[in-house]
Amino acid sequence: NELTVDITPQSSSNKILVMLSVSGMIYGTSTQDHGVIIKANGTEIKRVNSYKADNTWDAGNYSGVVLHSPSSTSQQSYTVWYFRDGGNAQDFRINRSGGDSTITVMEIAG
Repeated sequence: NELTVDITPQSSSNKILVMLSVSGMIYGTSTQDHGVIIKANGTEIKRVNSYKADNTWDAGNYSGVVLHSPSSTSQQSYTVWYFRDGGNAQDFRINRSGGDSTITVMEIAG
């Protein structure tokens, strides 16, 4: 699953405030770095990290805010991705820990 939202800035000097709250369940078979990445048009602009204990299901809740300066009036597409670095198989199930996941964007005049 992925969260995506699009916005088209009215001026190239404007900035985009991106806010996210991701809720899910994580299962891992070894301790490893994991979290979520915010991408703007496919390019990483923010990484929210956490660590995972061995062989358990845990609630994985992430929140982050980033002020992006696209310097463009073209449509911007913001997407949230789950990542893990190292270790063995890892499973992430979005919205499975009793919460809702959201990504919200707001244009700020520059």
